Amino acid sequence: MVTPQLSLDVTLDVEARFETYHAGPNVEAVAALQQLPTPGIWLAGEPNSGRSHLLQAVIAAAPVGQAIFLPITQSLPASCVDGLPGNMTVCLDDVDTVAGNDEWERALLLLYENALKFDGRLVISATGNVAECGFRLPDVESRLSSLARFRLRVPSDEDQYAALLKRAEARGLRLSEDAAAYMLKHLPRALSTLFEWLRVLDHHSLSSGRKLTLPFVRGLVRESAADLQRAAELTGFDH
Repeated sequence: MVTPQLSLDVTLDVEARFETYHAGPNVEAVAALQQLPTPGIWLAGEPNSGRSHLLQAVIAAAPVGQAIFLPITQSLPASCVDGLPGNMTVCLDDVDTVAGNDEWERALLLLYENALKFDGRLVISATGNVAECGFRLPDVESRLSSLARFRLRVPSDEDQYAALLKRAEARGLRLSEDAAAYMLKHLPRALSTLFEWLRVLDHHSLSSGRKLTLPFVRGLVRESAADLQRAAELTGFDH
């Protein structure tokens, strides 16, 4: 499920909240994000570490209209942050993708200075630390290095298991423990994929009136695998 934010064409996952995030080894980072020191936080982490979830959780916890989430891409113009009030909480996801882009780097400097001047907050995520991103303007690296810095650890198998059960509970689903263990064993080990499967299972459970037991989940996973195999045979492409 998604919900719109401000006037930009960006949607938020309403399930991405602090209470649906299994902190595991990242308790300190989560606590800091909930407190949000001035001028903000730099959050480093590999894919599947939960960076996007946590940035959106910051938005969900903020007063309406006082925070904005932007998933950064090369095609997103730096002008999208023009005119943002300095006292806002601005969450920028994957900012390393625009390192070396002069317009974006100048925009980052302005966002930082405005956060300092007007008591705003800047929450930035990237794969690595500030020095690893390759910013060209020296002032960008020096300013952003002053943010509180945390590196997220990719969840272990045990953490993924706990996160899957927690997300199912948040959706109001009664996912059996053996069904959750089966999903971890037979589906890609990425929480985003597992959570998407929960949405699929929720839909099929509602439409069929069946509970999320191991036989039900196993049947859907096998059916999906068979569909992919048939598609590969029809196209002549061997995965």
